[in-house]
Amino acid sequence: LARRQVLSVECGAAVLDLTALSAPPDVERDIPTQPLTIDAGVGLGELIILIPLDMELDLTGSVNLGQIKVPGSPLTEGTDLTVEQTIDPLGTNDPTYVVTIDAALGAGNLEVRREAA
Repeated sequence: LARRQVLSVECGAAVLDLTALSAPPDVERDIPTQPLTIDAGVGLGELIILIPLDMELDLTGSVNLGQIKVPGSPLTEGTDLTVEQTIDPLGTNDPTYVVTIDAALGAGNLEVRREAA
């Protein structure tokens, strides 16, 4: 079964730091990991998602007014913005983690950042 988490902030800045996420200790490389789905919402403000180098992130996001910044894509600004993008892990190995994030912002900024190499 998939795991699902929810993050909701009415106003302000939210940082979703996934850099310390660890795979379950019994997971072997040839057995797919259990997917993790996160629903994140910010009414007015900013959502920053920090991901580790070995994570695959499936991002679906919408911003009514503001900007979206995702690695590998140009900054997008304006109204009624959407993004549907898979951010592949860096390196040649299979991802250690596969996370799906559905993010929605009323007004503000949505940004995905990779941890420093």
